[in-house]
Amino acid sequence: MKRFILCIFIASLSTSIAFSFDKNGLPEEYSREYLISFTRSLIGSKEYFRALHELKRTGSYYKNYFSPLEFFITRNYLLYMGGQYKEMNFVLDLPGDEIAGLAGRLYKIDTSLRLMDYRAARLMMPPDTAIGDPHLEKIFFKRRLFTHIMMDRLDNRREAGALSDFADFRMYHELMEGARMDFETLKSPGLAAVLGIIPGMGHVYTGNTGTGIVAFIVVAINAAVSYYGFSTGNRPLGLFVGAIGTFFYGGSILGGYLSAGNYNSSVLNNIQNGLVNDLKFNEDHDYLYRRYGIGKYDKK
Repeated sequence: MKRFILCIFIASLSTSIAFSFDKNGLPEEYSREYLISFTRSLIGSKEYFRALHELKRTGSYYKNYFSPLEFFITRNYLLYMGGQYKEMNFVLDLPGDEIAGLAGRLYKIDTSLRLMDYRAARLMMPPDTAIGDPHLEKIFFKRRLFTHIMMDRLDNRREAGALSDFADFRMYHELMEGARMDFETLKSPGLAAVLGIIPGMGHVYTGNTGTGIVAFIVVAINAAVSYYGFSTGNRPLGLFVGAIGTFFYGGSILGGYLSAGNYNSSVLNNIQNGLVNDLKFNEDHDYLYRRYGIGKYDKK
């Protein structure tokens, strides 16, 4: 009886162990089905860095599990969605694959746009005749429109004329007008510096009224004390406080100039982020991932 029970126990243990391994002899948590399912769940949770690690791990365990195009699209999708734009400067082309070539160009363009290198992005735009997929044509059209708005501020008639050949150009009229209004709020650093001749006015011009008032008060107090020192014959006091006042006065002028630059950077960053959202750049990358990456099917 004891021997019979022992045999049953050993058989059960062997069966449970067998079920915990896949057909390649690996533990279940290392099976390709588990790894790919886990990778997709991480992507769904927007844990792109961890998903990239799992993608690479799956590719190293199962060399032929992903096609070169699937791995190429998914890897760069995860880098872009994870905000690792600098690493995407090293996106490699996939020779002999037209879709990978266009996708790689898109990744490089969007990386340049995110890093505000609009000129580089424009130079990488493919000619319209090189795109056979209508969906991809629209994707690249939106990037041309984006660079036109950010680089030309909607004033380059030649570029606008080329874009207007697309019916979509008219659909984005409201978006373009909104960007135009935002550009009109940009400040002139030179004017801010000139206004800074009146202490604090450069800061007031860029919207930093509180800083401007403080700068005016500090410079005014120093000027008053310095004048008092000279008028009462206390030359050392006048020179010392006057030097401090001159320092703050120069700082007020320079501060207005720098404040205008910071203000403009903030406005441009807001315009860029707004355009990226309005033009739905992330949805374009989702399209590539679902059609050509590992999001297009569920391997069994």
